[in-house]
Amino acid sequence: METNKNTDQDHQQKAKTKRVRTTFTEEQLQVLQANFNLDSNPDGQDLERIAQITGLSKRVTQVCHFDALDDWSHVLPRLWNAVLLVLTSQLATQHESGSVTIP
Repeated sequence: METNKNTDQDHQQKAKTKRVRTTFTEEQLQVLQANFNLDSNPDGQDLERIAQITGLSKRVTQVCHFDALDDWSHVLPRLWNAVLLVLTSQLATQHESGSVTIP
């Protein structure tokens, strides 16, 4: 019975613990974004360099890049579908008018 009591106490302590959130300055965000635009999959040395420039830990820079890449993986398919929709519409209009031109 004592083991259940200890397990309940452990669970309550873990439930009360909140993760520390990182807040970024505008300059840090600019550096992170610029580096992501250059290389969306940086190696360890690049992450270390970015960490030194921003004053953030290497782990934080790694998570930022992973999150940004994850965001893009959700945005790109929708963006591509929108581009295809516009192109299809333009081709249909050109076809109806009899003047199909392919750039």
